[in-house]
Amino acid sequence: MLEGWKSDLIAVYGTLRKGCSNHAYIADAEYLGDTFIHRYKMYSLGAFPALVPAIHSDPNRIKVEVNRVDAEQAKAVDTLAGYPVFYDRCLVDTKYGLAWIYFLSNPPTRTEIIGGDWVEDQLSLQISA
Repeated sequence: MLEGWKSDLIAVYGTLRKGCSNHAYIADAEYLGDTFIHRYKMYSLGAFPALVPAIHSDPNRIKVEVNRVDAEQAKAVDTLAGYPVFYDRCLVDTKYGLAWIYFLSNPPTRTEIIGGDWVEDQLSLQISA
């Protein structure tokens, strides 16, 4: 277990996912697989997304990749996320166990990503451009 962390798993949904701009931060982490989490809404902040807690009955689901990170990777992701000043983090239940996810406390004044899949949304934007 990482010092100060209750889990060494991280669930990533945006630029840290495979093939995305910041994946290098966790490229050597153990990839456990894809899954979905609930109770969050995803918003586009332009070059990256953000999750915001949603009402418990919200049917929205967010696609995430779950990875096991080491202390160096965890620290690098905290720094990238601007934790705890910009993003906060909490544990979410995944089929791989409890994993950390980064989120914003308040909804941004940006576009909600209805499908809950950042990569798919970015691909559709490229196709329509």
